[in-house]
Amino acid sequence: MLDKINEAYCDPNGRPYQDIRIRHVVILDDPFEDPEGLLVPDQSPKPSAEQMATVRIPDDVDLNADSGLSPEELEKMLKRREANAQALTLEMVIT
Repeated sequence: MLDKINEAYCDPNGRPYQDIRIRHVVILDDPFEDPEGLLVPDQSPKPSAEQMATVRIPDDVDLNADSGLSPEELEKMLKRREANAQALTLEMVIT
């Protein structure tokens, strides 16, 4: 998993263009006592609408697959998405 994170395409600030989500975790050894009354869910919660409304590329899109885009077109798409993300951030800061 860490190799995939290290291979992610990133903007100049080091932020991945694509959402990265950890979908499954296996705990091999938990040396700590569970707090009294702890409720352990049987699965992870679904992402919220706010999390899904990101301008980032969805995590289930394979950027390495043959998308039919040239490297220049892919770079242009990534830059456009980054510009949209920055515009959204600026809008949130101003309002």
